[in-house]
Amino acid sequence: MRSYSRLLLLAPLAMLAACNPDKATAPTPGNSNDLATNANVASVAASAAGDRLAFAPEAHPYGQNMITWSEDWWKYIISIPTDSNPELDMTGADCTVSQHGKVWYLALLGTGTVTRTCTIPHGRALLVNLSGVLNDYPCPDTSFHPAAGQSLQDFLTQGAMQSVDLVNALTMTVDGHEVPNLFSYRFTSPLFQFTGNTTLQTTLDGCITGQPQPAVSDGYFVMLRPLSTGAHVVVFTSSDTHNNHTSVTYDLTIRDGDD
Repeated sequence: MRSYSRLLLLAPLAMLAACNPDKATAPTPGNSNDLATNANVASVAASAAGDRLAFAPEAHPYGQNMITWSEDWWKYIISIPTDSNPELDMTGADCTVSQHGKVWYLALLGTGTVTRTCTIPHGRALLVNLSGVLNDYPCPDTSFHPAAGQSLQDFLTQGAMQSVDLVNALTMTVDGHEVPNLFSYRFTSPLFQFTGNTTLQTTLDGCITGQPQPAVSDGYFVMLRPLSTGAHVVVFTSSDTHNNHTSVTYDLTIRDGDD
């Protein structure tokens, strides 16, 4: 079983209040009601801007629900050899490895702080695992197996949930704009099949067999909508009740072109 926590992305969004003078008028000096009203307007505008950054948890981006996308994130990460795996890359040099289609996967980090630099073609949504677990089977530990009468799915789900339940803080920003309600983005998969690269046995997951094997994913996954061309910063952080902290920053350049 391998657990992860992740970082933040930034993208330029105009604040809605600034675009609506009827709702964002200057307060009258000394009028506390006006000050409170404008503070509420600013808060609502910031939340609305954040909502526009990411697909909603119940959405089906590009024809799939977010549970399926969470499975695909793991299939991507676990298939790439150690020497070019974006999860093990601390600079972003490998961020484009095996990336295809309209959705690109941003790598995580176990614990600690990392800043990655990456250039991405325009029109790509970005799938981020803020903090999550892949619980796979079988493993070399012979005690790692379902109890009598317990299904494999229930066994793996229970183990994954115990880890993810420890997460107590998540943040995500895109160009300084906060993505709100991150705890509503938790997704637990059913049993699914993946094939891992055996070079990751000593670096990411000692349970990888190199053959199709079952797993369950549990964690917080956000899909950011495609960003405009130019420079952006995405940052995401997580922490848990064991005082493990992760902070990931992506300095992104979104370029014209499809390749």
